[in-house]
Amino acid sequence: MRKSFAAIVLAIGLAPLPALAQPAPNIGVAATVVDKMEGTVSTNRRVIGQGDKVYKDEVVETGERAKGQLLFLDETTLTVGPNSRVTLDRFVYDPSRGAGTVTMTAVRGVFRFVSGSLPSQAYEIRTPAGSIGVRGTIFELILDIDGTVTVRLIEGGIVFSLLNRQQVALTRPGQVLVIRPDQTTTINNALNERQTALLAPIVDFGTGAGT
Repeated sequence: MRKSFAAIVLAIGLAPLPALAQPAPNIGVAATVVDKMEGTVSTNRRVIGQGDKVYKDEVVETGERAKGQLLFLDETTLTVGPNSRVTLDRFVYDPSRGAGTVTMTAVRGVFRFVSGSLPSQAYEIRTPAGSIGVRGTIFELILDIDGTVTVRLIEGGIVFSLLNRQQVALTRPGQVLVIRPDQTTTINNALNERQTALLAPIVDFGTGAGT
């Protein structure tokens, strides 16, 4: 029995150890956090505090009174408003060549995006209604509970590619694109009262918010 037990122990000791999971790449930092921001990478959930790193594939969420601003390695900033959720899908950045790609998926809530030092075609922001391509841009985004998506252009230009493959361009600061759940669109020259109220918590919030 002892000999058999010793053989089992020896076999376990000689067995190859399972490969350790590689840590997710650090892609930026939470520059500002108000109230509570949480992040989930794989199954690991944590509270994100001011100054904490954020990681590729991390799901970032805020509560009812929370907001924060994420600063990425290429100097892109993403302001996240209350009751919001975004996934930091892809971030590849080579500062020596000024090359890379940035992909984020906004799921719900309100956001302000300010593109960084990468070429404009490097950025893609996905939403339930389609994806946003940028042209050296600042824009605000509302993902409403009824499925309506609203984008206000602050600076630069964007092209919104809808799920039905239609493309809508915003080229003039102040333009507001509204995409309804049935993929019909409207372009307005200003926010309405409700949209203004939803964006109020993140307007002029923190650095890089634009003017």
